[in-house]
Amino acid sequence: MLSITTITTTSDKALAAQTAGEAVRRSAAYLPGYGQPDIYYPSSFIGKWKATRTIIASDDPALLSFNLPLTISYDLRFITVDGDSNGSSNSNGKVIADRAFNEASYYNAIRALLEVRPPQLQLQSQLQISASIQSVNWSPFNPNVLNTIYNNGSSKEIKVTKRAAELDDNSTTTLISSSEYRRVTATTGGMGIPSISASRVMTKWKGEGERGNQIVEGIEVVYLDGMMGGDPLTAGSGVGAGGGGGKPQLSSKARLKLERSE
Repeated sequence: MLSITTITTTSDKALAAQTAGEAVRRSAAYLPGYGQPDIYYPSSFIGKWKATRTIIASDDPALLSFNLPLTISYDLRFITVDGDSNGSSNSNGKVIADRAFNEASYYNAIRALLEVRPPQLQLQSQLQISASIQSVNWSPFNPNVLNTIYNNGSSKEIKVTKRAAELDDNSTTTLISSSEYRRVTATTGGMGIPSISASRVMTKWKGEGERGNQIVEGIEVVYLDGMMGGDPLTAGSGVGAGGGGGKPQLSSKARLKLERSE
């Protein structure tokens, strides 16, 4: 029986006043090519949501025994920084995704799904996701690095090296688009050589309805190496060629829907 780990990912220390080093980092984030410190969402996003993710395509070894599309549900959370952090929709703070909570929630949802698979469908590669999470280290004041450590000694670091985002918000419609280049470093524990990969994550969210009662839908497309352009909402099943001089390699594609859970 797999044990599902619940991670508390934001602490009082993480939400404390910024250090001088963080002030420098935030100033540098506005230089050309660096992008903003994080992806900002409207205040109506604050709090916990139930996410329904329909995975259309994936190269994740843990999902190879499933027929796609595959639909899973898990929790997502959005918090505030630079202001009131009590979750109030009246906060003057900037709203961001709680990346550590969301990473652990999605990982645990996949582990729970694998638990009910018949033994004959369990692939050797699925052992990569059999370990429970020991800790997730991330700060909303330095959102570019997320470290996950597993109870078998393995680890994964996700480092965003470049980011761009746009927010168009009015009384009835919200549009959020983002693009992040990431370097992912994974270790298997012990003295193994780390595995390093690069990817580009393109996401679009659309929320319709009155604030606090929105229906939010999104799409997420991940490309390997991240050297391409294009709009994920217009990408077909074959993905197509991008703007980086070669055909992009699709890593995953998913549609998402958010519903209020609290």
